[in-house]
Amino acid sequence: MKRILRMSRLEPEAVFNPRKEYDPEMYVSRPEHERQFKNALRNDLCILVHGQSGTGKTWLTRRVLIEEEYYFKPINLASASSAQSISTCFKNIMARENWQIRTKYTETKRANVKVAVADGGVSHTAEYVDNIDYFLEFLKFMKYRSRNKEKKRYIVFENFEAIVGNEELLKELTNLIILIDDDEVLKYNTKIIVVAATSDIQSYFKKVSNINTIDNRVMELPEIRTLTTQQSFELVDRGFSKLDITFPSNTDKQLYKEKIAWVTGGVPQRLHEFCLELSIMCKENDWIAKKEYLQIATKTWLTTSLSKNYAAISRIFVYDTQKISRKNQVLFCLGLKEKEQFTSGEIAQDMCNEFPYSTEGTKLNPTKIMNDLCKTDPIILHKDEDTKKYKFADNKFILCLRSMLYKDEGEIISIYDLDEI
Repeated sequence: MKRILRMSRLEPEAVFNPRKEYDPEMYVSRPEHERQFKNALRNDLCILVHGQSGTGKTWLTRRVLIEEEYYFKPINLASASSAQSISTCFKNIMARENWQIRTKYTETKRANVKVAVADGGVSHTAEYVDNIDYFLEFLKFMKYRSRNKEKKRYIVFENFEAIVGNEELLKELTNLIILIDDDEVLKYNTKIIVVAATSDIQSYFKKVSNINTIDNRVMELPEIRTLTTQQSFELVDRGFSKLDITFPSNTDKQLYKEKIAWVTGGVPQRLHEFCLELSIMCKENDWIAKKEYLQIATKTWLTTSLSKNYAAISRIFVYDTQKISRKNQVLFCLGLKEKEQFTSGEIAQDMCNEFPYSTEGTKLNPTKIMNDLCKTDPIILHKDEDTKKYKFADNKFILCLRSMLYKDEGEIISIYDLDEI
């Protein structure tokens, strides 16, 4: 019996897979985002969904549309970038699903009476190529395939960032949004959702169109955030439970969850990546967890998922184990931030809290160091000149800082050598 159970056990990648399609069993409920999304669906507007990479925008969109029973078709704009056309994506999807499109027609004309007598009553048949509007054809296809013909349908454009540098594709997408209100299109009762890893999506549309034309046709949802600590715990618990991973008495499961939630920052994609590494090690140990696996998984995760960010931080890190480095202290405190935006004053306060001995009686001004981090290659921080607040250019940097830096009793910051982990 034990052997049969082992053979039927799920593989780690079947549970923790950051790139796979929406998995309802591994989806963690996000009540506030779901409520905002459902309210937006009540409007007859196109919807813009944005949030940093890996925050679960695609899964959230799938969850809400499925739960609310809307028929939808996703289109990856990376494919449009490759094909240099969104219309080609429409055409390809319909072809894959065996939707027949009339591409040509024939027309037969009989000659008039005088010509018919002269030509012996000959008729002429001509073949014409149809000028196909693949957008309208796609709307027709969606309506036909949907169960509820009366209910609104959605085209979901994903990976918007793939076309932000392509003016022609931006124009094409903008025109589709504008056309949604056209009389010929309205009868198909279909709207558009755009999912992006960039903020202020409308600014990109403004480059290729009158912003007022777009403004009254779209609504932008609040930014999709990372999971809360409790939501992160739920994802980890659910995955480990599905894999039936055992935690012996000398391995603290709560410590596991806290470490995972902290180093991944609650970013769903990173949670899946980290837990996949841990699960693979547990599988190799007869599905039993060990406390040392956390450190080993950190190394593997840094190497496979955050290598470029690790290298960027390593280049600016001050490698002197005998001296206090303000730059290193700033980097360490940046890794502690849980808010998306922060000021240099907040970092200075964190430095006083984390390094009380080396900062005592010292007026701290980390602004220059933080400004320098806005000029690195790749850029680590962005600064809003109006509010004087900073944020990470890529959320991978904060995760990397949390994973690779540590503080000793002498308030010296060191960096984990991946070869020594």
